[in-house]
Amino acid sequence: YQRGYHAYAFRKGREPWLGPVNATSIDMQQCVFCIGYMGSDKDVKLTALLNKPGDKCLYVKDLGDWIAHRIEVVQVYSSSDEVCIPAEMSGTAHVLDGANEGIPEDIGSVY
Repeated sequence: YQRGYHAYAFRKGREPWLGPVNATSIDMQQCVFCIGYMGSDKDVKLTALLNKPGDKCLYVKDLGDWIAHRIEVVQVYSSSDEVCIPAEMSGTAHVLDGANEGIPEDIGSVY
């Protein structure tokens, strides 16, 4: 995996896509065909899309190959909860579960 080589996008339901609108990655050309308009992910934090249990969004890594993931908030902890959350993890999201192997690079497009 090479950082910045592929573009990505997030979308909640039928809301506009969010992603790196000024990215220079090669697969940004796919936006025209797959996504259309994409709002800047610098203007909207992911917590605006996902902030309570049950909230879901679609995350696409590599717009050329369209590797899609469904992200769902399972639980949200607050500072008042009696859960030991290390200070460096406060205010951040963490993957708690997943399946299968990592995504191979450039496996081919669905388009």
